[in-house]
Amino acid sequence: MPGHGQDQVLAAAPALRNILLTYAANPNGDWVKYFADLLGAIGPGNLDGITLHTYTHGVRPALITSEEKLGDALRQRRFHFQAYQDFMAASRPP
Repeated sequence: MPGHGQDQVLAAAPALRNILLTYAANPNGDWVKYFADLLGAIGPGNLDGITLHTYTHGVRPALITSEEKLGDALRQRRFHFQAYQDFMAASRPP
């Protein structure tokens, strides 16, 4: 677009446990699969960067390094700040 040649384009990571992320290829609403699918649809070289949506679910400093995982259908996913690792794994090209 005119006047936007120097803008940066970033892919926004979805929030953890976002119930709006279900679709035929992602019936469990896995936010990391959604993120990987989004990056795949955009294609390599078409972004300037990515964003991450991670946080702790509490105020204890130990939650920052907690490897606690979910206890439901998405039990492989990290629950606290370390969820950034799941997003980063999804952002690597296959």
